Amino acid sequence: MHIIILLSLVLSCICYGLATRMEERIDDLINASMACFNAPALTLAVVQGGQSVIAKSYGVMDRESNQPVSNNTLFNIASLTKAFAATTLVKVMEDKGYDLDAPLTSFDELKNLTFIREDLTAQVTARDILSHRTGLNDYNRIRLQNNFSLETIGEKLKYFNSSAPLRAEYFYNNQMYGLAGLITEQLTGLSWEEAVRATILSPLGMDTTTFISTAKLDGLSIASPHYYDDERPGGLRIGSLEFLKSWARNSPSGSILSNSVDMAKWLLFHLNSGKAHDQSQVVSVNALEETYRPNIACPSSLDKYLSTPIIPVTFNVSHYGFGWRIGSYRGYPMVTHTGLSWGFSSNLVLIPSKGLGIYYTFNTMPSSWLKKQALGMLILDLFLGERPWLNSSSVCSFPEPFADPPNSTKPTKGTPGTADRPLRSYTGKFKEPLYDEIEIIHKDEENFLRMFYGPFGRWKLYPVGGDEFYGEGIGPAFVLRLNGVLFKSLYAESGDIDAVTFESLEQRDPPTFVREAVRPTSIASPMNSVFPVLDVLILLFLLK
Repeated sequence: MHIIILLSLVLSCICYGLATRMEERIDDLINASMACFNAPALTLAVVQGGQSVIAKSYGVMDRESNQPVSNNTLFNIASLTKAFAATTLVKVMEDKGYDLDAPLTSFDELKNLTFIREDLTAQVTARDILSHRTGLNDYNRIRLQNNFSLETIGEKLKYFNSSAPLRAEYFYNNQMYGLAGLITEQLTGLSWEEAVRATILSPLGMDTTTFISTAKLDGLSIASPHYYDDERPGGLRIGSLEFLKSWARNSPSGSILSNSVDMAKWLLFHLNSGKAHDQSQVVSVNALEETYRPNIACPSSLDKYLSTPIIPVTFNVSHYGFGWRIGSYRGYPMVTHTGLSWGFSSNLVLIPSKGLGIYYTFNTMPSSWLKKQALGMLILDLFLGERPWLNSSSVCSFPEPFADPPNSTKPTKGTPGTADRPLRSYTGKFKEPLYDEIEIIHKDEENFLRMFYGPFGRWKLYPVGGDEFYGEGIGPAFVLRLNGVLFKSLYAESGDIDAVTFESLEQRDPPTFVREAVRPTSIASPMNSVFPVLDVLILLFLLK
């Protein structure tokens, strides 16, 4: 008996020593990566074998105060919120006996949903909106407008144009997750945030987790969002939590604030077949597996940098489920998602066959998404027991030395020119059915216009030449640069300016705002105005 006890103590000491050395190795890696990425803080959770192995935060709230973060400090997990939204809706529909593949409008609570075309209204399902396969454009920046809410998405759904047939292509769409949240509200009678808390957060004991969309920011310990800015000392600029709160009015797309301790519980929930720590079944196995089910291929131009022959192993993300990307790493089946919001970037990976899950969030927007993916792959290797093909140095340089980095898509600053008309000719209030209203003014002493959109959208519009301008964001929206601001005369016989198109607000379908006084009675967009013309031509052909 004494020998058994002694052996147990020896084994415990060995295991404790190994765990301590692993944590020290992770600490060194994280600190080196934060220095390389110029990131003030990071929160990390690792679970394995049914246990939380690491749940801790590193760094400071911001570089001005240098106040250390703690394990209770909240970070915005950005689009990792989508898995919470999808899991909640799937469970709600399962509880009501509703089929994920039935048209949404076949349910009494949702019969008033109206898409831009009758075929979409009659056919779109919960599976379509949760897997980004509706073919509808995202129109992500409509959330900048005044009085935006989930109800706004439902009311304006009829203005969402499509750029692909239903179920034909993967178009990532934040507004469809807003629609999923609205559907959750209509099926439960609760606010979306209340439904998620009742369905997931409370049963899992994620008591510190909250929503920036509804939380009172005063008194909460939230890491400050940061942006990279070469013109600022230290290369960083602190963002605005109030702006992030306004942006998160589409709550299901990215509003959750959490910490490493609570996110470890979320990882364990998935690796324990939908059970809480006390083994109670929070979400059924069938419902949870639906969220992992591949629904549509989701290729990316960056895939080649994460696969052989460029790197020695393959991190493959081939399909989208419900709030999850589905693939494999080193041949191990994998469920993953990344997140990006205004001043935060996140990553989460589950390797179910190894009982392994990792999560981390930086309080910076990524300077390189690939570098932060490389960090995740190195952490996975360390806990999988695989020989790492990366180290802290190659994580910092990734994808080099394996490949040249992709070309940067960072918006370029325009060069001021001269407008064709007096600047006051471009001023006034302009409206668009989906985006609502903007106002453009000019002050005599300034060589630019000022544009106002919603509670935070503020820009200086500089002329490029002709009737084209570019916009530099000011205030909390400084990161929102506008290229291709094209003023037009659409309806005025005099040729006066009565409209303005923003090419960078939605690349697939740039919105055109029109002076309300001159807008025609019909408000169909150019893309959809072809359908009535085609109907008339067909009718004339049949009558011929």
